[in-house]
Amino acid sequence: MNRLIDGVSIRTLAYTCTGSAFLLGAGYCGIRQYTLRDHVVYETACAQLKGSSRVREILQIQKPSSSGSDSGSREQSDASQDQQVVVRGVVGGYLDTLHGSAVLTIPIRASSGSGPQIIARVEAEADWVRTTAEEVRPIERRAAPVRWLLRHMELEVEGSPPEILYSLPAHRPQSPWAPGHGPFLIPRPLRAAVPEMSGLLKDPGAMQTLVLSGALMLMNALGYIYVRGHGRRRKEFEMMCTKMSIPLSRRIVMLREQAAKMVNKAAAERNASRGRISLSSKSLLVKNIADDLPIYGSVTPELTRAFSMVNTNGGLQALVIEIIGNADDRGEGRLSKAALISPNEILEAFMTAQPKLRTHEILLMLLLKEDTTVSQPDAPVMQTRVKKPVRPGFQPPKKG
Repeated sequence: MNRLIDGVSIRTLAYTCTGSAFLLGAGYCGIRQYTLRDHVVYETACAQLKGSSRVREILQIQKPSSSGSDSGSREQSDASQDQQVVVRGVVGGYLDTLHGSAVLTIPIRASSGSGPQIIARVEAEADWVRTTAEEVRPIERRAAPVRWLLRHMELEVEGSPPEILYSLPAHRPQSPWAPGHGPFLIPRPLRAAVPEMSGLLKDPGAMQTLVLSGALMLMNALGYIYVRGHGRRRKEFEMMCTKMSIPLSRRIVMLREQAAKMVNKAAAERNASRGRISLSSKSLLVKNIADDLPIYGSVTPELTRAFSMVNTNGGLQALVIEIIGNADDRGEGRLSKAALISPNEILEAFMTAQPKLRTHEILLMLLLKEDTTVSQPDAPVMQTRVKKPVRPGFQPPKKG
């Protein structure tokens, strides 16, 4: 998982999320169009619009005349077959089968493409909406077949006010997802392809869903940035560790084993003194350490401070040790301090340390900071020389 996150850049992830959102939005719009066109309200409204004389008059489509010569009637019949009312464009609106209301906006025009385009607005209600709550129960509404009543139909030509063909009073207020009237800055096909944007502000449930979705997306983005940054820091730390790798000697391996036993003994004593405690609060115990386990740190003829990643009963931990004296096979270095420190603390200490601090100084800070640091009773003390500050212009007296 970490390799997958590290291998994908933020730009690639942004492009992938944008493309995925576009594909999902396109799929949703396609399914929405199919749902609107497959409903009985749409089919009934299209049948009424195609048979309306007012619609044919606006579109300048003439019906064939039964009188006159045979050649004239044949020409009019051929012309009427060529000119038909068709639906061209994106159907907008909504269908609410739960509350029994529907509003559709249907674009129609002549089949030849001549004449203006008409946007027909159709409003419908289910038959059980017209009854009272006492007469029809909610369970009976779902069980019985639903019949829809087209109660309102109007025609709107661009540049002209809407023309109402028929209208009946509504028994319920319209849904906030109903398409609005009036001029809009967004082109009509684009507005009809998606739900009404004002419904997001008017519908409490939609607003809560939108806020929750935005919060989840923000949390995922922050989590990805954190995991990616943590993985990048861990990778830099691993590269740093390769530079701090110490050659394994038999004495260092022996002293590391001694440090593990010393840490385990101190942890056992702490657990015994606490009595009955939960497993999560018990001190960590080091498991068996392989002889070829890498060790990282700083080695000098007088001092060695290093750490190895070891397995414990609480997961992976860093065993930090301090050796006074020469840690080579010929030397007589002795173990001074040891402690188990979290890998995150090791990573944080090395990544946030000042550039002038050396490796053994950072490890010393960790040893002094950790409460569970164990010191060898008979270990020699490392003496550190500190130069006294000299005042400018001061000349020490010469001897003799």
